[in-house]
Amino acid sequence: MLSKSHRHIDNADRLNLASRLRAFKSRNISRLFPLLSSLKYSKPKSQWTREFRVDQAKKDFVVLILLSYKGWKRVTESGGLEDMELHAVRNDPHMLLDYLNYRHDDTSKDWYFLKDFDLEYTDWTGVTKALPSTMPSKSAILRIVREATRKGGSGFIHVGAHCMYGCYGTSHLNVQAGGAVYTEIPIGQSDGKAAYFISSDGQRVYGRDLHPCFSDGSEGRGGTLTLLLDVRAYLKDVVSLSCLNTTTPDAATEIEQTRTRKQLVLISSSQAGQVAGSLQNPAGYKGVFGAGTSLMIEYLSGHPSASPTEVVGYLNTVCSKRPEVHLRQSPSIVSRYPIEGALRLLPGPTAAL
Repeated sequence: MLSKSHRHIDNADRLNLASRLRAFKSRNISRLFPLLSSLKYSKPKSQWTREFRVDQAKKDFVVLILLSYKGWKRVTESGGLEDMELHAVRNDPHMLLDYLNYRHDDTSKDWYFLKDFDLEYTDWTGVTKALPSTMPSKSAILRIVREATRKGGSGFIHVGAHCMYGCYGTSHLNVQAGGAVYTEIPIGQSDGKAAYFISSDGQRVYGRDLHPCFSDGSEGRGGTLTLLLDVRAYLKDVVSLSCLNTTTPDAATEIEQTRTRKQLVLISSSQAGQVAGSLQNPAGYKGVFGAGTSLMIEYLSGHPSASPTEVVGYLNTVCSKRPEVHLRQSPSIVSRYPIEGALRLLPGPTAAL
């Protein structure tokens, strides 16, 4: 057993050895890295980055739903067959895409094309390509509209199709060589009526089907969603669009009280029970085009600062002069909130919330 004096000497030796070891390391580090002591630490400067929270990096979107029904026949109430093909639907996209400054391979917006025909388009840079396409079945329409609105900012949805207003019911499509026969089947003696359009698989797409796709999950966001189709009554059973931008006063003037911040605008070419007509060779174009769509694009192109009331006033003035009185139509624009300033089909980038 060691004495206290031996333990004291051992401790002293250990302290002395540790001191010499530190000195050795210091001399050799300085010899191996002579420049180390001359380096100065510089704190990096703060810089802005391109990283956004999920709700801030939103793209605007455009959805074109186009059905020409080539080769389709509809069974009439008398049992006869009526041609359903829509020629104007094949031409309308040219005016719409020109107005929206579409460019092939554009990634600044999300573009969705649902159509039952092939279409080549020459963009403003002179490039001609076939537009991408998804067959506009009912399930595809609902899926893509839901996808676009949930990840997008402001959006524009155009429906070029047979828009009907009638009793609730079902439909049957009998596909045949070179075409199809479409039959509507009413439900009992129901007096209820609603607007709908017909998808490529012969199903009815009601407002109550489409509206949840752009309200569920996106209604809390800002921005504007604009829907362009034939019949004003399309959404009347599912949402109150009571701000009327028309030339005729209406009793319904109260703004819908809702928590949503998303503006919803419905532009329609006609009223329930009216026929949405077509025009031949509008300014700068050849062929048959939808009257409401072509007149509106023509007016907006020449009057970019026009208000919704001015646009509707022009459309109704022109449509009221159609020689066939029974074919006259009354376009309208209704919205959830008042539209301030000029009418825009796609207002532009949505501000971060």
